[in-house]
Amino acid sequence: MYPTENGLMFVPLSFNLPLVSQLQEVDIVLHKATDEIVSVDMSSSSETSKISYSKGMQELKSLNWQAIVFNDEDIKDLEVPLPAIILEYVDHSSTIYKFYVLGDRVFHAVKRLIPNAAVIVKLAERSGLKPLAFDSLKSLPTASGDHGDSTPNVQPLDLDLVNTAAKWLAGKLRLTIFGFDVVVEEKSGDHVIVDLNYLPSFKEVPDDIAVPAFWDAIRSKFESRGRR
Repeated sequence: MYPTENGLMFVPLSFNLPLVSQLQEVDIVLHKATDEIVSVDMSSSSETSKISYSKGMQELKSLNWQAIVFNDEDIKDLEVPLPAIILEYVDHSSTIYKFYVLGDRVFHAVKRLIPNAAVIVKLAERSGLKPLAFDSLKSLPTASGDHGDSTPNVQPLDLDLVNTAAKWLAGKLRLTIFGFDVVVEEKSGDHVIVDLNYLPSFKEVPDDIAVPAFWDAIRSKFESRGRR
């Protein structure tokens, strides 16, 4: 492994060696959901079966399964893993803004999302308006001209508002590196945060921008802890 121009180097920690000796060689440990790890099976030959997670973490794995319901009475028979969260569908001109926060810097990308409610209803009428269930990471339909969703009423994004929200979230949740999605309600222009996660992939941010910003963020956090 070779360091970046700023001297940033990523190295993996191994359970095959004593952690104490490894930690002496690093300045910062990046981890995600390690509080939810119950046990590590070192005798297993399968990478996926080595780590056992808490019940809460196992339930989170089902959150990618979602459904759009058109009638209240269909909720009771909905085949979606529990626990589940019920959200109101917001017409957002088929546009989602993906925000990434790296310390004091905020980046965003624009992506197409599922169509407005009227278009979805028209598509669902073919199946008698039965609930539309899908894996949001795989089968989520996106809007296109073929669906009659030309997004003529796209509301402008208020970057100052979202940047203010990003700073508030960072302070409230004590996060340095995280991401969230924003949709803008088509009629009112209200900005709605629909998802938030820490240590995201930053795949929409070019490496030559993300890596230096990542380095600045973790270095600033590390130095601020040393001043306490």
